[in-house]
Amino acid sequence: MICNLHSFFQQGHYEIRAYNGSLHAGEVRSQIVLALAISNAAMTKKYCSPHVSQSDNMRYSFRVWLLNLGLIGDEFKNCRTHLLKHLEGDIAWRHPEDGIAARAKLKEKRELERQAAREQRVELVSDNSTQVENVPEEHIEPSESECDEFEEEFEMSM
Repeated sequence: MICNLHSFFQQGHYEIRAYNGSLHAGEVRSQIVLALAISNAAMTKKYCSPHVSQSDNMRYSFRVWLLNLGLIGDEFKNCRTHLLKHLEGDIAWRHPEDGIAARAKLKEKRELERQAAREQRVELVSDNSTQVENVPEEHIEPSESECDEFEEEFEMSM
């Protein structure tokens, strides 16, 4: 962003001339909200560090900075999305290796849950088969050969 401080010293306000990229309402609103959040932080913060921080994941660092500015919650979700969409990196993890390890762990956990669910279904099916064995023979459905015999007898009678 380019900040024009000439008007600040003369008239008590400042200008930020930085946005001419799009007419998309969400992107324009995001830039305005960002400028307001920066100016609010400049007025309310007690101190700031002059050191430029180095980051290997700019998307994560920018997201954390936006959250520190106060752009938290569903109200600012769209703004964060527009501001972060052009940056590379993992938004949830500072170091990419941590994200890869977490995804692998989650995948393993889901696979174990699926396997447990399959085993539970097999147990339910085996429980049902033991219940069928205890049913009196008159209530058991006929086999295919018995059905075929019945169909032949039925056709002959017609």
